[in-house]
Amino acid sequence: MKEVLIPNFGSEKNDYLQLNLEGVEGMDSCCIVHLDGFIDTYNSSFFQTKITKIIAFNYKALIFDCKNLSYVSSTGIGAFINLWKAIRLQGGNFVFLNVQSKVMEVFQLLGFSKSFTFTDSLDEAIAAFKS
Repeated sequence: MKEVLIPNFGSEKNDYLQLNLEGVEGMDSCCIVHLDGFIDTYNSSFFQTKITKIIAFNYKALIFDCKNLSYVSSTGIGAFINLWKAIRLQGGNFVFLNVQSKVMEVFQLLGFSKSFTFTDSLDEAIAAFKS
């Protein structure tokens, strides 16, 4: 695991969501954001603020590991859309990894399943940035 250096950013969490960062060997501007918990109306601003900080430190390729993300509300999807716009302005992008079916249903119901890249393996997620 490669360390991601962002001052005052360790294992960030509130009552409902924990974020852990991991670097990707050979890709300095890429990091994996491990999400554990859920994103809804009550914590979407916490989530968006933390990810915006990562983007501000010039990480332009984010992999959201959703293996332990149990739920995302429509407000949470809105947070992802806002973050996608912000990272695109910096010339970057993000992909989703290991999205649970319950979370994927929300993306599908809201019509965003084709707007983002969803992958099942880390190699596939990394390859999405190299194509």
